[in-house]
Amino acid sequence: MAASDLNSFAAEYASDIVSTFDIDKPEVLNTLFRSKGDQGVGFFRTIDSLGFKSPVSQDEYSHHEEDWIHETIHANAATSAAAANAPQNIVLQASTDIRLNKYYPRLWDIVMFPNGVTASVTSISGTVPTITVQLTPNQLGDNIPAIAAGQELIIMSAAFSEGSDQPESAFAGTYKYTNNVQIIKERMSVTGTEMTNRKWFDKDSSGRAINAYYVKGQLDADYRMNLKIDGALLFGRKTTNTNAALVDSATQRTIKSTEGLFPYVESNGNIVNYTAGSYSVAKFNETAKLLDKEFASRNIACFNGIDLNVDIEDALVSYFATTDINYTKSAYSQMFGGDEGLAASVGFKCLTKAGRTFAFKQLGILSHAKLYGAAGYDYSKQGIWCPVGKKKDTKTQNDVPTFGCRYKAMGNYSRMMESWQINGAGNGLKVISKDVNHYDLRTQIGGHFAAGNQMVIVKP
Repeated sequence: MAASDLNSFAAEYASDIVSTFDIDKPEVLNTLFRSKGDQGVGFFRTIDSLGFKSPVSQDEYSHHEEDWIHETIHANAATSAAAANAPQNIVLQASTDIRLNKYYPRLWDIVMFPNGVTASVTSISGTVPTITVQLTPNQLGDNIPAIAAGQELIIMSAAFSEGSDQPESAFAGTYKYTNNVQIIKERMSVTGTEMTNRKWFDKDSSGRAINAYYVKGQLDADYRMNLKIDGALLFGRKTTNTNAALVDSATQRTIKSTEGLFPYVESNGNIVNYTAGSYSVAKFNETAKLLDKEFASRNIACFNGIDLNVDIEDALVSYFATTDINYTKSAYSQMFGGDEGLAASVGFKCLTKAGRTFAFKQLGILSHAKLYGAAGYDYSKQGIWCPVGKKKDTKTQNDVPTFGCRYKAMGNYSRMMESWQINGAGNGLKVISKDVNHYDLRTQIGGHFAAGNQMVIVKP
C-alpha cells in the first residue's frame, strides 16, 4: 500500500496534526502556500517571515509615541494685512493649537511668515479655548501680511531683553496607541466515508517531506484562516458599537475586533493621490519629500494592489532604461540583513529613488475576486507604504516595529495559532459520537502599528 494512501493515517498521528502555519521556516511555508497560486495571502505571512510579531498577556496592548517637540501655530480666522510697524492680533485655532488646555507659543517667540517677515510675540491674552496672540514686526517698515483662515505659521526662534526672566517651560506631548487582539476561528470537517475516499499527501510543493499528514480540506482551511487574519490586520476596525446584537448570546460577552493598517493610516497618516493608469516617477519624489518631513526611515515597504503595481512598473520601464539599477542586492542587505533567500521568499522588488529604498510587494488579497477586488471595490489600485524599522516606546523604552502583530500568550501557552483534531471516525479513540473528524484552527491576534505619521496610502 502506498504511503500516501489514507489507510496509512492512523489515530496516533492525531497528536502530530499541525497547521501549515507552523511548518518549517518561512521560506518553506511561503513556497507551500504558493502551490495554491497564492490566492491572496501575503500580509500576515510577510509579518511572520520578518519576525514582526510578539506575544502579549492582555487582550489590550499599547505603546507611547512622542509628539512633535517643536510646534507651529494656526490662525483661526482670516486677517487683513496690518499697517507698517503695527502689531497684529491672531486667534489660535483651538482644534490644532490647544491641547490639554495648553498652547505652544510663548512670550518673545519669533514667528516667521511665508514672505520672510518676522514678528515677535509681544503679548498673549484670553482663556482657553480662545487665545489671542499679538505679533509685532521686528524690522522697521515691515508689516504683518494678510493671513488666511487656518494659515500655518512657524516659530523660528526667540529673542529676549537683557536682564529678563526665563520663559515659561514647554514640554513635548505623547500619543498613546491602543489596540486589542481578536479571536479568529476556522474548521474543516470530514466524514468517515470521505476519509476512505480521499488521498493524503506528505510532501510540500517542492517535494520536501513534512512531519504531518494533510488532506486538501485542511490546506483549504489554512488558507481561509490566513485570509481572515490578513483582513483583520489590513482592514479591521475596533468594535465600538454597544448594540446588544454584538453580544454573543452563548457566552454573554461582547465581540472584540482589532484595528487594521488601512484604518490606522487613514486616521494617523498621509494620502498620496495618483492618476490611475498613469503613475509618474515624480510621485516617488513627492512621497519621499513627504516622508522626509516626517523623518521616516530610508527603507519603505510598499504593499500594493496589482493595478497600482502594474502602473508603477510601467512608469519605471523608461526610467530604468537610463538608470543604473544595480540596487536589489544592496536593498536586500539593508532590509533583510543580507538574507536574500528570505527576501526572495517574501517577494519584494526594490527601487532606490530620492534617497530612499522602496520595496514593493504585490498583495494578492487587494485584487482577490471574492474579497477586495470584488465589483465596487478599488483596492487593486491602492497601496499602503510603511517605513521598515522600529520606534521606541517613550515610557517603556521598548522597541516597537512600525508594522507588525501581537498574539495572546502566557507562559508555555501560545494562541498564535492553535490547531487540533477531534476524532469521531477512523481508527483509534473516538471522542465524539458523530461520524466525522474535525480539524480546528484558532488564533487570538491583533495589529500593532507605530509612526502612522510616516505612513502613506497611495490611491487614485
